[in-house]
Amino acid sequence: MAQADTVQAVRRLFQEQRQHSRLAAVFGVGFTAFWFPVMLKTDSTLPSLATTAVTSAGGGFAGGSIYNLIQYSQKREQKLLLSWQTGQPLPALIRGQLTAKYFTSK
Repeated sequence: MAQADTVQAVRRLFQEQRQHSRLAAVFGVGFTAFWFPVMLKTDSTLPSLATTAVTSAGGGFAGGSIYNLIQYSQKREQKLLLSWQTGQPLPALIRGQLTAKYFTSK
């Protein structure tokens, strides 16, 4: 029973992380896509510091979200669960993220 609960909790964690990362990536890319043309249309040869900062923040946000999508991919989830079911412990990062909300059924 505990094994099935843990499998479901890990699946919920990975699914939630992928869902949040997709949404964050869309916002980051959209934010950057909106401000990048503004940065290019400035009259000076150097874009304004504020526009550069805003564009960099959006790009960083999108990049971090894409990194998170890779870390919580379905392939990695399956590999992690397979290794756990063969007796290897869950990585400390995953164990630390598995809170009670992932073990309760919806």
